[in-house]
Amino acid sequence: MLALAVLNCGKDAAWLSETCLYELSVYTFVVSPRQDDLVLITHAADNIANRLLPGKHKSDVLCLPGMRLLADPDDAYRLIHLPTGGRITTTTRSNGTGGGRPYPEQSWKRADEPITAREAEVLDALPFMTPDAETLLAALTSRLWLRDPCGSWAIGGWYNPPPHRDRETTRSRGHSRRLSGRGDHWELAWTSYPYPEDLVAALSHPRAGLQKVHVVPEGKVTHLRYGTAQLSVVPAV
Repeated sequence: MLALAVLNCGKDAAWLSETCLYELSVYTFVVSPRQDDLVLITHAADNIANRLLPGKHKSDVLCLPGMRLLADPDDAYRLIHLPTGGRITTTTRSNGTGGGRPYPEQSWKRADEPITAREAEVLDALPFMTPDAETLLAALTSRLWLRDPCGSWAIGGWYNPPPHRDRETTRSRGHSRRLSGRGDHWELAWTSYPYPEDLVAALSHPRAGLQKVHVVPEGKVTHLRYGTAQLSVVPAV
């Protein structure tokens, strides 16, 4: 679901473009995916929490529908997604933990506040995903800032060009993206960085990639297959 929010933006977006969560990609962070807990290590922990969490000061759709704040007395922001039970932690600490200091009081919705009618409407409109498709799309989110330390590829938050790379072609710095599909079949097209081949390299890397993903080139399109699911990487929208 987070992939649908971050990777849909612009006039051709498929879903969740009204949440403005594509702007998460302009922040710099380290992603530490854990079982049912996506940890984002960043200097902008409070800003990222504010974009994800609905609250009394903003419309329900300007957030990730169903996300709530857990009342932990900590300086890390610990969030839970009520429909799925998945968690997100945003923190400034490099080890992914909090420091024990309370965060400022905000008007964000807490875990004891149920799903609103508007949130339910948005959630009901989301496309069905198979378990293999969920894993494949989650792999996109957890690699938003992944890069090869040797410099051969970099994702750059879906916005920044890879450093120290000479290419004949350039990409837009815009945010036009479309992640669409249903069930096992998905397609991702975008105009900005990263280069499509860099995304394929990140997801298929023997150590940093998604294990058991298969790369199937077909003309200008590259298919990434994982189990029964397929993600087609399209060069540009």
